[in-house]
Amino acid sequence: MRRHRRDLEILSDMNLTNLLDTAFILLMAFMLVAPMLKTGIDLNLPRVGAGQLQGQQKTVTISIAKPQVEGQSERIYVDDARVTYEELEEKLAETKRNYQAFSVAIEADAEATYQSVARVLSLLKAMQITSVGLVTDPAASNQQAGSAAAPEPEDQSE
Repeated sequence: MRRHRRDLEILSDMNLTNLLDTAFILLMAFMLVAPMLKTGIDLNLPRVGAGQLQGQQKTVTISIAKPQVEGQSERIYVDDARVTYEELEEKLAETKRNYQAFSVAIEADAEATYQSVARVLSLLKAMQITSVGLVTDPAASNQQAGSAAAPEPEDQSE
């Protein structure tokens, strides 16, 4: 009896199931992680119980970040671009020329000095920019509202 020996054929089909599974898992991972990524300036905003402002035509965001090193002045940003106080005045003047109506939102770090915020507000007043808002974090307003009314006395008995 004679056996017929058949040559083995090369399989040119590739199993894509594993590749697609990996691609979908990576896609889901990016979809879950992407909303958690926040770009911009790292600020610790003060917490208050006010609602959000309604959108307007043009909003310029001025961010005041606490100094990185003790003794330095605060860092000022206009729409995520770091500027000096003089450049801030130039950018606001340019925005005032280009837009008839615009508003300014000030994001000041909770640890930034009052002097730096007052300096920016003084500049806005001198430039006759009156549509100004302070950005806060309303997340924990109820917790702080109760504790801010009357601080608890410290126990000093020994």
